[in-house]
Amino acid sequence: MSPGIPRPRGKQDADVRVGWRMAGLASETVSYVLAGGLVGWLLEEAFGGEYWIPLGFGIGIVSGIGVLLRGAFKLNRSMDHQNAKNRSQRSAKGDLTRRSDDS
Repeated sequence: MSPGIPRPRGKQDADVRVGWRMAGLASETVSYVLAGGLVGWLLEEAFGGEYWIPLGFGIGIVSGIGVLLRGAFKLNRSMDHQNAKNRSQRSAKGDLTRRSDDS
């Protein structure tokens, strides 16, 4: 990144990372659907029949949604972990402030 462009910091930086992860999951899901359709078309060209393309898209949709859900759950777990870490750091700072006030 060039030094003249300001870089987002803190919460904004985390939000940008989450946004890019979500965009990546969406594009990955679309690629699974398209790949399923392509495989279906290739099978239809090779073996004939009119059911291969819908079958390929169906398998692509199911596998794409599976990948999307797995990625979303993984992202959710990492965000929960980060939020818990932030809460524990804030509570530790609060404990230190209360102790210094008591003395």
